[in-house]
Amino acid sequence: MSNTSKRIAVAVAIVLAAAGGGVVASTTNSAITICVNKQTGAMRQETKGNRCNRATENSLVINKQGPQGPAGATGATGATGAGGAKITELSVCDGPDSGTVANELCKVGMTGPGGGPVFFIDYHDQYASFCAATNCNYLEASPADVDEVNGRVGFYSTWCSDSTTLLNLNNWSNRAIGAGRTNTSTADTTCTNGAIQAASDYVSPAFNGVTQSDWWLPSIGELMVMHSNMMQAGVGGFAPDYYWSSSELDANLAWLQRFNDGFQDYDPKSNLFKIRPVRGF
Repeated sequence: MSNTSKRIAVAVAIVLAAAGGGVVASTTNSAITICVNKQTGAMRQETKGNRCNRATENSLVINKQGPQGPAGATGATGATGAGGAKITELSVCDGPDSGTVANELCKVGMTGPGGGPVFFIDYHDQYASFCAATNCNYLEASPADVDEVNGRVGFYSTWCSDSTTLLNLNNWSNRAIGAGRTNTSTADTTCTNGAIQAASDYVSPAFNGVTQSDWWLPSIGELMVMHSNMMQAGVGGFAPDYYWSSSELDANLAWLQRFNDGFQDYDPKSNLFKIRPVRGF
């Protein structure tokens, strides 16, 4: 194959139609001049050393950039997407204003109806209700760590009076946000003291003249977001210590949240750690 033929093969692919016509396909974006024999229709690429013969050949320029065409018509508007579900936000919290009446729109870090910091809001209604009877989308922590009545070491408690029985709170679902309430009510039928019992029995101090008694020991998922959101908001007054969750690992171990470094861990149920109940509203 000659050098001229090689250049033609690289730059242009020529497929001749059966009826004698031709289809020219270019493999480059640059303008190319094709010389077409007037009698035979044979085509070749024009080069600097072998220009088209105007007497015997017609010249055909391909890939030449033409002027910008007019803008096309605007397409039809697409269908409106489905709107995301959104909760009815509540104005029952106390924020940074000068008043103490709980009548402000609730946000993470504000004081909830139980007098503790709001640490999670299910804005888009992704989770089942956090309460048993009503539709609750807010979670708040108790105002402070709970000191178990007759606790063994001040503000530290074991997980449960029974530290060797599996209460079937070791499933993946028992670790979820929203699982703490049912975890606690299940364990409370077995536990007579410890973190489970202390959270279940807890009654918060009066806030705006009202006390709350519907508290539970949080699941490990609830403790995780409590740590993350309260640390970012800088509220809650948590100790750099370990806090019990209501989620089991097995018969002897339960999950805990380390508020000193943010990690989750598990320890024997007989160990002594802190308690921070939560409630929904």
